[in-house]
Amino acid sequence: MHAFDDPAVHPVNSLVFYQALLDKNIPSSLHIFPQGKHSIALRSNPGSTQLWTELCERWLVEMKMIEAEMASK
Repeated sequence: MHAFDDPAVHPVNSLVFYQALLDKNIPSSLHIFPQGKHSIALRSNPGSTQLWTELCERWLVEMKMIEAEMASK
């Protein structure tokens, strides 16, 4: 995930990385949120950025890196 308003690292860097993953056929996901700057954290994020931890958890389940039962606890 990345924030559109990140003043330290331009969001295009995440796009380039995501493209490299696609080129290697590596399952991945990319979310660029409108807010969050360079300080997206586990809690207290602005606007829709607060959804990133749930999206990450669901992706981890989908990729079979964690079990759904673990995610719900």
